[in-house]
Amino acid sequence: EEEVEALFGRIVAHFGHPPTVVVFNVGANSPRPFVDETPRRLRKIWELCVLAAFLVGRAAAKHMMAMCAPSSPLAPRSASRPSPSRAATHRGTIIFTGATASIRARAAFSAFSSAKFALRSLAQAMARELGPEGIHVAHVLVDGVVDKEETKRLMGVGPSHVCLEPNAIAEQYALLHAQHPSAWTHELDLRPSVEPW
Repeated sequence: EEEVEALFGRIVAHFGHPPTVVVFNVGANSPRPFVDETPRRLRKIWELCVLAAFLVGRAAAKHMMAMCAPSSPLAPRSASRPSPSRAATHRGTIIFTGATASIRARAAFSAFSSAKFALRSLAQAMARELGPEGIHVAHVLVDGVVDKEETKRLMGVGPSHVCLEPNAIAEQYALLHAQHPSAWTHELDLRPSVEPW
């Protein structure tokens, strides 16, 4: 927790303002039969995929919300419901990278899929709370293997045409950040054209 807060402090000190876009892209995709799964391993996967997402998302949101002074029309209002015009200013974007496991579990992936389901839920809760504050929270479901040699080797995947290109993924993330607050996407599915779904 302290390390995440310190990281955001260093970013603000270096650039003079909080980040306007934060991408949380952590995975722990390794199969293990359910009966062989251990509490220690499950806890570690949840720490990587859920607790770390919570810590990064919370720090990002706090810093993005601090971009407006308390006297600003965008500043939080105590006991009233936010007015619709408050989201007219885009304070920042927080993007969480999900996986196929975020919506569809597979055998031998109980720890990973349960953590990715939880990450998706966290992103939804954050989006509902932070959207009216001018913070765009999105969950990107990356449905397939990313075209990296290490990933393809681990997943046993061959030619690149069956994989998601990292630059193509990055372009979609940039488009999410550029969206107008009147038409924000919360969940985006990305998959290669040949991916069965």
